[in-house]
Amino acid sequence: MELSFDKGNISLRVIYDTRQTKKNGKHAIRFRVIHERNVYYITPGYDLTPGEWEVINKTRQKELRKTKGQIELSFDTIKKHIDDLISKGEYSHTKLNILLKGGKVTNLIQFIDSRILEFEQSNRFGNASVYRSANTFFSKYLGDSITFKTINPKILEQLSEKARADGMRQTSIALYLRTLRAIYNEAILRGSISQNVYPFTRSEGKDGKYHIQEGGGTHIALDAEQMGKIATMQLTDGTPALKRSRDLFLLMFLLGGINIGDLLSIKWRDIIINGDSRELVYVRKKTKRTTNKEVIIKVTVTSTVEKYFNMYGTPDRLPDDLIFPYLNGLTDDKKIQAKIKAFTKNMNDDLKTIAKSLGLPPISTMVSRHSWATISKNSGTNESFIKETLGHATLSTTQKYLKNFEQSKRKANFEQMEGIVNNQ
Repeated sequence: MELSFDKGNISLRVIYDTRQTKKNGKHAIRFRVIHERNVYYITPGYDLTPGEWEVINKTRQKELRKTKGQIELSFDTIKKHIDDLISKGEYSHTKLNILLKGGKVTNLIQFIDSRILEFEQSNRFGNASVYRSANTFFSKYLGDSITFKTINPKILEQLSEKARADGMRQTSIALYLRTLRAIYNEAILRGSISQNVYPFTRSEGKDGKYHIQEGGGTHIALDAEQMGKIATMQLTDGTPALKRSRDLFLLMFLLGGINIGDLLSIKWRDIIINGDSRELVYVRKKTKRTTNKEVIIKVTVTSTVEKYFNMYGTPDRLPDDLIFPYLNGLTDDKKIQAKIKAFTKNMNDDLKTIAKSLGLPPISTMVSRHSWATISKNSGTNESFIKETLGHATLSTTQKYLKNFEQSKRKANFEQMEGIVNNQ
């Protein structure tokens, strides 16, 4: 039986391994993968006698023909995984092993590696980036050999203490730990680990398990006066990048806190006539894969929004064209995500410069979303409307989202009172 695949410095072969004879006189069928002279054997679980192996290509025996078909199917599966890894420039025997196990591994780092590969294969590069950062974090503080069963509340507390001692903010630590919690949930769902080893609890002080301590004061939301300062600031013709970043920041705010990825992905056909007004109708990319049904967001296109469309949008306004040209020519999802990431970074750098010149706290593209939600709430806007515009699946998510800003606002108000008492 001759099945072979060669690509670059990797070869795949089916071999009849006669080095060890089983009690029934049979030998194992194995797949041999060689990469840079390193040999990796995969044993799919098929055993044959020498006579069966000799005639397997021409036999009419039903069971033997069935085994032959299963071997060929397994070979094609392995070949596909190898080809995918080569195309990404990421082949290793370890990553192939992870893919073949379908993520059913008990080593934390290997499990995260498998999730990264799955995200990339389904073009979910944002998720892959988050998990890649998490992998680096957990490798640093827990080591590469850590298993799900080994991790317990005490280890998680020690991890948090070490990270804080290294200067990491609690908000970042909490983000990594929430990712770890999601990883545990997925591992349990896949049957890789038992529910008994789950180390987390959502209620502090309950069950003796670990409660993730959220960071505070990290969400920044500007008030109406501060947004007005940004809108009216004078920018010279010599700073076109700053002006564009400022204008797109204001546009994101006017479009109900749309995020930068969605802003750069909307098309002219997404603007529809609704009665006597025009609306932008889109589905938030972040929730497309996380909700049971699409959450459609509708935002009124005001005259100021139209002004920014005219300033920065493509002039022909063809229905299938992107409104903004910054992703034009890109069809590969990985390249699109990389472009959005780079665009966001440049824009955030500009926004920090703008905020510093106005005496405002450091801002980013996300602050437009936070600010829209907070100003809307403080203006008496119904929370259900805010929920719909933000694209949240539930009202409780919106209420939790707004709670962070309300706490920050209370803190600022009480500090202001303290300043009055101290004549500051």
